[in-house]
Amino acid sequence: MGIELAQSLDARRDEDPKVKKLLAELRPILKEGAKPVIFCRFIATAEALGETLRAIFPKAAIAVVTGTLPPDERRNRVDALEPFENRILVATDCLSEGINLQSLFDTVVHYDLSWNPMRPRTEGYR
Repeated sequence: MGIELAQSLDARRDEDPKVKKLLAELRPILKEGAKPVIFCRFIATAEALGETLRAIFPKAAIAVVTGTLPPDERRNRVDALEPFENRILVATDCLSEGINLQSLFDTVVHYDLSWNPMRPRTEGYR
């Protein structure tokens, strides 16, 4: 029963009002050429949002970076987006320090993260 419920919820992810609002904001700025980084508070949220965005924007290069990755892999995933004109990065606050995102991204969206990604670290949110 648990797996069926999870699959049912996954299938309806794009019905989520928060996802709908994000898409309403993203679509016009992506058409203008924006290269957004979307910060999420939770790893599961970032991963689910990355899957949803890949399905909705199949022509865009989309990477998800969370604290589950070692630092070198985080940097590699960000760097791998550079050759793509249409790129979206979904990340937890593990990227709020240490990697310069300004050269590849020009728009910041705080999906479910407090307004300040430089907040003190709290166990379990990376």
